[in-house]
Amino acid sequence: MAVTRSQTAQRVDARRPRGSRFAWRRAEFVWTVAAGLLVGAGLFQVYKAKSQPFVDISNGLAARRLLDLNALSAREDLLSLLAPMFPDSAERDLTARKIYYISGGLPNVGAIARIRVTADEVGRSRTMKDLRDRLAGRDSMPLLTAAQVRDLKTMLVVRRPDQFRRAFSLWAGVFFAAFLLAHAWWSIRGFRGDQLLLPAVLLLTGAGLILMITLRDPVRDNLLFVDFAQGVAGGAALLVVASALDFERLLGKLSFVPLLASFALSALLILFGYGPGTSDAKVNLLGFQPVELIRILLVLFLAGYFASRWDVLRHARETRASVSALTRRFDIPPLEYTVPVLACVALSVIFFFLQKDMGPALVFGCLFLTLYGLARGSAFVPAAGLGLLAAGFAIGYVVGVPHTVGERVAMWLSPWDNLVHGGDQLAHSLWAFATGGVTGTGIGLGDPQVVPAAHTDLILSALGEECGFLGVAAAFALYAFIVYRAFRIALRARTDYEFFLAAGLAAATALQVLVIACGALGVFPLTGVVTPFLSYGRSAMLTNFLVIGMLLSISGASPRTPSPNQEDRAGPFRTPVTTAAIVFGVLGAIALAKAAYVQVARSAQVMGQGTLVVQADGARRYQYNPRF
Repeated sequence: MAVTRSQTAQRVDARRPRGSRFAWRRAEFVWTVAAGLLVGAGLFQVYKAKSQPFVDISNGLAARRLLDLNALSAREDLLSLLAPMFPDSAERDLTARKIYYISGGLPNVGAIARIRVTADEVGRSRTMKDLRDRLAGRDSMPLLTAAQVRDLKTMLVVRRPDQFRRAFSLWAGVFFAAFLLAHAWWSIRGFRGDQLLLPAVLLLTGAGLILMITLRDPVRDNLLFVDFAQGVAGGAALLVVASALDFERLLGKLSFVPLLASFALSALLILFGYGPGTSDAKVNLLGFQPVELIRILLVLFLAGYFASRWDVLRHARETRASVSALTRRFDIPPLEYTVPVLACVALSVIFFFLQKDMGPALVFGCLFLTLYGLARGSAFVPAAGLGLLAAGFAIGYVVGVPHTVGERVAMWLSPWDNLVHGGDQLAHSLWAFATGGVTGTGIGLGDPQVVPAAHTDLILSALGEECGFLGVAAAFALYAFIVYRAFRIALRARTDYEFFLAAGLAAATALQVLVIACGALGVFPLTGVVTPFLSYGRSAMLTNFLVIGMLLSISGASPRTPSPNQEDRAGPFRTPVTTAAIVFGVLGAIALAKAAYVQVARSAQVMGQGTLVVQADGARRYQYNPRF
């Protein structure tokens, strides 16, 4: 549908506040305050749980039974503490000196595990027999063994309790202020966008903030909640800015620019990206995860692509004689509009092989197929494309390329008995869910920190342990609500471009949540997709706030009561949107049913089940729930 100049002017006028008069967003205020009180209660509970040992810690610091690594006056401060562990005086002196040299600005006690000692440092001494034996001809090695690091962590801290209290108060205040200031600014400007998205985001990010606190020792580990709150504050600012932009006017006619930008980022990621830890997956680039931005760029491109082509996809038919054998059986649009579907699926599979991670490729491929189905008004081509996508992933698993994905599929097929080195990741996730049961262990009272990557890939597992099945169900409900509001915004959009933009953002969010939730619960192989608003990561947080800002921009341009013309324009898309929403709802219900099975029906059995996997020393032994 073409958009005239007058329609564009009307759309801009609708987004611009009338006379910039104050208009109190009452519903948003009420629900934001209610959500804030709920989050505040959770923060109080987790602070109460984490501050219980603070009296003993303060007494230990005063009595010198504990040492603050960032407040050492000399290396001699460490000697008495190290004496029981290092009877050799030369070895004790070397250890004290090496630890003292890195002290002063350590974010966590675990940093001492990275201290290395060289053969030259040990060789100059006639003592230090233990170190010489451990070196055994090597040029260098970690100064401390894993057991020594574990023992020392109980005697060292990197911050005092009062420092944690100040950081907690400051960043909790910044967190709440970010949402209240966004609400106040919109009220002052008379902004008319959706009033229920902000409270939903506050609840999700509030749960994430609570989990960031509970996942780390407040005096010994990194303060994850500081970075998390900074990401939320920056995201709220980006949210306000994005809500005031007209994305169709800025990018509607330049939809191939986001596509080229996404290709450039993808190429850089494949060439220079690196994975977390020793993984060969390429997800990080220059300190951020470009996959999140690539997702938004692809939605911007697809919105422009389908906005100008959906009518042809619906009504034109392929008539070439060369493909008559195919067109006699299937009703397909002209090949120039069908081939891009195959090209997109092929590019997704290629990206999967080169990036060596199934999650982003699956989200990208399914996103394109979903929007194609909305434009075409048919599920046949998307279903066929999904089959081709699955076939490409299956081929990758069979041939063993990429290696990381093969390991994750092996863990999924057999979480309790596999040959993968460190193949207990899914078992840890299921143990956490099962430990939570129906109501959870209580905020700040569980042990989700023992789950690998609990602050990123398996944040839902941490939520399931501390808040139980009820908490997981509440998180699913909030995500479903955001996706519902996004589809509602799409159907009320003033133009085809804004419809596809809002629908694409809704689909991208739904797909991302489903992929990571199904992976954490064992419904689907685990992938490295971020859980929106819950996972740690400032770049991902900024991107997800940008998504909400774009949705608010579209809703702010739409009238509160759709006009008859608007209803007619949404008519061709109402049934496909409803179908897509039902499909996403069914998939979400399957994931939630698996959560109920693990957390309610078989909680005790899963908690006590052992997993036979390859351990750090290369031997296969049973491992059990570390909470026991």
